[in-house]
Amino acid sequence: MEHFLQSPALLAIIALVNLPLLALVLRMAFDSWGDLGEALFFWIGPIWLQVADVLFGGGDWSDHQWESLKVVVLVLVFAGAVGSEYAFVVSHYPGSIAWAHHVLPLGAPP
Repeated sequence: MEHFLQSPALLAIIALVNLPLLALVLRMAFDSWGDLGEALFFWIGPIWLQVADVLFGGGDWSDHQWESLKVVVLVLVFAGAVGSEYAFVVSHYPGSIAWAHHVLPLGAPP
């Protein structure tokens, strides 16, 4: 677990490299980008806006909850994948920490 505190720069680089994969998976999980935006709205937005949207014909509450759950699960899987890739890179390639601090100077140098 101490590896996660060694290089926030390397963690940021790995997360940025994986963003296209996250976008691809999110696009495959939802019918359109609009559906993804609506699911993000229901996941992040306040509850009173969600209730108002459902009451004024914005959709079914269970559908919104299912779409929001898909977003949460995919974000957690993405975070787990980035974390495991980071742990693998740090344990197998210790020179990558110095490289990451050179490329993206975040945090204290190693």
